[in-house]
Amino acid sequence: MAVLDTTFLIDLERRWPSAIKTLDDLESYAPPLRVPAAVWVEYLSAMEPTKRDRAQRHLEEITTFEPLSKEMAQEASRLQFEMGRVGRPLAWGDLQVAATALHVGEGLVSNDQVFRGVPGLSFIEY
Repeated sequence: MAVLDTTFLIDLERRWPSAIKTLDDLESYAPPLRVPAAVWVEYLSAMEPTKRDRAQRHLEEITTFEPLSKEMAQEASRLQFEMGRVGRPLAWGDLQVAATALHVGEGLVSNDQVFRGVPGLSFIEY
């Protein structure tokens, strides 16, 4: 099981070989693939409507939408406190993504270096 970050979805769209290979590996042994609400919004909001509709249908086929629950918000609050103490607070979207992965106990698939060093986060780089 894995949580997908926006960078990964963009790299899949761009057909990056390492992202495609990682998706193939994940689909073979790690369903469901989760997409946090913040990633869903960030990824789809920049697209033209016709492209967005197709991308959304594809996400719905291969992933599970992960809304921000009260427990995830509590995890985000705890995490932001910890990251602030070391001088590395996270932007809201990144905080929600990291808190989702931590809450569900799954690795985060991303190349975004902001997630390196997040306490307890399993970072799956591709």
